[in-house]
Amino acid sequence: MKVAVYAGSKLGHACLSKLISLGSQLDHLFIMKDDSHEKPWRKKIENDFSDKTKSIFIDPSLEEQEKVLSKHAVDIILVFNWRKVIPQRILDLSKNGAVGLHAAKLPSYRGFAPLNWALVNGESEVAASLLFLGDEIDNGPLVAQKLIKINSDDNIISLSEKVEKAYLEILDEIFSELEDGKINKTNQKGKPNYTCKRLPEDGLIDWKKSAAEIHNLVRALKPPLPGAYTYLNGRKLYIFDTLIPEKEKEYIGAIPGRVIEFGKNSAKVLAGEGILEIRTVGYSINELVAASNVLSSIKQTLGINYEIEFNRLNERLRKLEIDLARLTEIKKELLNR
Repeated sequence: MKVAVYAGSKLGHACLSKLISLGSQLDHLFIMKDDSHEKPWRKKIENDFSDKTKSIFIDPSLEEQEKVLSKHAVDIILVFNWRKVIPQRILDLSKNGAVGLHAAKLPSYRGFAPLNWALVNGESEVAASLLFLGDEIDNGPLVAQKLIKINSDDNIISLSEKVEKAYLEILDEIFSELEDGKINKTNQKGKPNYTCKRLPEDGLIDWKKSAAEIHNLVRALKPPLPGAYTYLNGRKLYIFDTLIPEKEKEYIGAIPGRVIEFGKNSAKVLAGEGILEIRTVGYSINELVAASNVLSSIKQTLGINYEIEFNRLNERLRKLEIDLARLTEIKKELLNR
């Protein structure tokens, strides 16, 4: 079997390792460059598998991909965590098509960042899906699908590890089908829905939302992802670890974002509905301290106070105008000498 593999990040490395352990021979390996928040997996994939493939390409252009696969035909294309769309004209260069991964209960959650969105939306389970790549995003027939339970203490790191384990199990189970080129497939059933791309600024916490919604956002963006964040006295503050207390007082006079209690390590904050216990925070994505080191007064309120920020900006503008007037006077004095 002649194989071309598209791979990137930790999951791509793990799937490549499984393929090699099962006896697969790689003809072409296309490696995706890392996102800024990721560890250097591109280099690791290159170092670990350069002697396991006949040719290797780092972040190749579409023209380069098409040229390679047109000249050196393959039986199948395997796509492991490749974040760019591969055009149909390239997929069609494979004798038996292209098979890829999507961590969702397809046809639900087609699109971007399905695991992050599943956590944000408070889902109770996701799936590791293996599917044929088609002419539209994540719409191809399913080859295999394993359901994965999301526990209340799961975050994006632990959930990704569960999904990776499921994919390695799937590769074990269907490797003989891939080798023979006789791959069973089932059309997706049900009405599809989609997820959009997430950006770092989407991690801004809205304290008017419920404690459960904020907790879900925090665990969906745990570093090395960009992180959920808020503001304290105009300064950006990352929230790394939270939980929902089992039993809490009922507040009928409440300000969302207001600190109501702080202990040895954690602090409790009012949300639009319920109370959120914050355990670790940081003023940078690489800093991690106990929440009580920062949140230590019931006078503190998390979030953006637009009136205060407006007044602060006005004051800065006033000082700049004074400085500009002084510089203008100095310039006049210098010109008159």
